[in-house]
Amino acid sequence: MSARWSGLLAVFLAALALRGAFGLTRGPDLVWPDAQEYDAIARRLVAEGVYREDSGRQASRAPGYPVFLAACRAAGLGDPRAVYLLHALAGAAACVLAAQLGRRLFDERTGLLAGWIAALDPLAVYFSGTLLAETLFTLGLTGYLLLWLKLIEAGDFRRGWGWAVAAGALAGALTLLRSSFMLLPVFILPFAAWTWAAYRRTADDRRRTRDGGRQTTDDRRRTTDDGRQTTDDRRRTTDGGQRTADGR
Repeated sequence: MSARWSGLLAVFLAALALRGAFGLTRGPDLVWPDAQEYDAIARRLVAEGVYREDSGRQASRAPGYPVFLAACRAAGLGDPRAVYLLHALAGAAACVLAAQLGRRLFDERTGLLAGWIAALDPLAVYFSGTLLAETLFTLGLTGYLLLWLKLIEAGDFRRGWGWAVAAGALAGALTLLRSSFMLLPVFILPFAAWTWAAYRRTADDRRRTRDGGRQTTDDRRRTTDDGRQTTDDRRRTTDGGQRTADGR
């Protein structure tokens, strides 16, 4: 296994161990009022097939996370600690994506540092042990930024349309998790513009380096051809001198 993949594996396992251990130590009681509301919506969705809060409202919360909890209950994962373990997997995956994002934007060392910071972040560890949408939203957000980066690296929207479609679909899913995500374009557009400019500068540098290498190769080829021409001229001169001597 290469050093890069072993580093990412270490980040993933450390994040998974921290989040899994914390989640298993949590009791079944739900402390946060939002978590209690999410759980109640999920229970009602599974039992009655109705999406409704205890207050009777139906549209005050984004439906993505209650639907996720309802799916967990339908699969037999009704204990909150089972959901916390799923959160641990999602949180660990988000740390790996953060490392990949840092590597693509900067370098290998920066990416690994970003992954470790995310893995050891105490707030991220804590929220993985709650019935709240933060952990899944963080995973989706880092994935969304990576898709944006892949689209920019494509250099042409015609070649990167698949990344654009995937980013749009994920943006829709994130909006269902947290409705505040609809405001993200205000923040993502400066990031996209900066990344595009940085990528274009890097691409231009690579193109100049490639063109310089081709020019050097052409110069060497011309030098070789000139050397051959000089050798041929010397041979002809020698042959001419030889014929002159023979004539005498």
